[in-house]
Order: sequence, then C-alpha cells, then structure tokens
Amino acid sequence: MDVCSICYGVWLDKGEFKKIIDYVKNKAEYEMLHNYAKNLALETKEIFIGPESIKSEATDLLILIKLLKYKLMAQHPMLVRLFSRLPLTK
Repeated sequence: MDVCSICYGVWLDKGEFKKIIDYVKNKAEYEMLHNYAKNLALETKEIFIGPESIKSEATDLLILIKLLKYKLMAQHPMLVRLFSRLPLTK
C-alpha cells in the first residue's frame, strides 16, 4: 500500500484491496465473537448477582442466545436447513 505524503492519497497494488477487506472481515468476526462470549458470561453471572431481577436478567441472556442463533442462521443457512430436517425425539 502506497500513501502520498502530500495529499495522503492511497494506491493499492493488485490484490491488496482484497487482502485489506479479508483482514477487516476476519478482525470484525473475531471481535464480535469475543465480545459475544464476554457478554454471554456476564449476563449468565448477572442472573445470580443482579443488578436487575432474575426474570429481567434471564430475559437478557435469552436475547443474547437468540442473537447468536440469528447470526448463525444468516451466515450458515445450510446448517439451519440440516438441523431443521433432524427428527425430534421425545
């Protein structure tokens, strides 16, 4: 990546833009999963220690779990179709 010292314009060689996009995408995915895991642990802990009511804290935890479910559904639709075809056991 080349940067002009006068106007700060940026020039990219062939393939550099794709490398930047891939890096940002991977970094964002890592940050999202890291923050998700941290928030999930915090919300689970808060069920037992507050500061809100147990019902409110449990609702917060269930919302986080649903967000993960929707993310997986959006990113991996083949897995969702596979799981939806599995027989339910009683």
